[in-house]
Amino acid sequence: MFHSLGLSIISIMLSVLCIFLAVSTCCNSGSHSRLRASVPIPNKAQPLVRFNVNGKLKIVQFADLHYGEAPDTDWGPAADIKSRRVIEDALQWENPDFVIFTGDQVTGELMYPNGTDYIHILLTPFVEKGYRWASVYGNHDIGPNLTRLEILQAEQSYGDLCYTKQVRTDLPGVTNYFIPIYAAENDTIEEEQPVMIWWFFDSQGGRNQFGQQPHYIDQNVVEWFRNESQRLRSEWGMLPSLVFFHIPPQEYVTIQDNVLTNQLCDGLLDDDVTPQDNNTGIMEALSEAGGVKTIFVGHDHGNAWCCFYKDIEVCYNRHTGYGGYGTWTRGVRVIDLDIRNLENRTNYVRLETGEVVDNFPRKNVSLRT
Repeated sequence: MFHSLGLSIISIMLSVLCIFLAVSTCCNSGSHSRLRASVPIPNKAQPLVRFNVNGKLKIVQFADLHYGEAPDTDWGPAADIKSRRVIEDALQWENPDFVIFTGDQVTGELMYPNGTDYIHILLTPFVEKGYRWASVYGNHDIGPNLTRLEILQAEQSYGDLCYTKQVRTDLPGVTNYFIPIYAAENDTIEEEQPVMIWWFFDSQGGRNQFGQQPHYIDQNVVEWFRNESQRLRSEWGMLPSLVFFHIPPQEYVTIQDNVLTNQLCDGLLDDDVTPQDNNTGIMEALSEAGGVKTIFVGHDHGNAWCCFYKDIEVCYNRHTGYGGYGTWTRGVRVIDLDIRNLENRTNYVRLETGEVVDNFPRKNVSLRT
């Protein structure tokens, strides 16, 4: 009897071990169907993102922070210290209402198994001051020991401060979602409707233990956007929107060729455009949807210009972190929104020196050429 009981216990333990190993293998293999289902569901009672009582809303964007690069060297951790200084200074100077990370928060290829520790290190100054944020992931936010979903879980562990999410587990990438933006709270309005929408797309990319990953916004994501934007338009009407993703689309190559000759364009141009591998129609979809006002990307550290694609403003964000390539002066891009004039937004770059540069649209030009 005891012998049989012992064998039963051993059998149960082996079964549990097999299940554990199967789950571990699934997670390490990047199997999306199982792993995505384990992503924490954000708090449904999370406060809405609103304009303040003065009708203003300021966003500060941090791009290409590249935390955790070369952790076994002297210069790698030193770069993270410098990046934190840039972050803290920008927060002090701008005191934003909301923060957006536009990809390559870390350098995942070189991460040890504790890669998400760097996400917590990066987020510390924001959490300490109570800043809310949302993220898109870049081509370096992945590696043999780090997945996008692990980054998402680390972010979502901060509860209501984190607005990063994954709305559908069947879409390629993780950070494909939108955030509706509302006016200041008004108790006299029974059924509120948003006044603006922010769209976030995952341009994927990077390399993990299975090799190179696709570097583009997947066609299925483009179709999801088309359908979802049409649905929201039928429900809320045409709303102005901002768009955020990491790797620039192929249209940025042609746009950059004209930046220096177009008097309406402005900003740093000192790098090649390294675009998405495939043109899956995201720019065409954004243009046809209507309401899209500005698109913001990162990725190419030596570019921080703004220009136009048809009637849409298109911008590169300033390289913020001391990880990653390049010696350009670091900075952040700031967006000032006024609910009374959402058709005419302004943005600028705040450099790590404190200087404000690259106001866009340019104030001293009245006609588009």
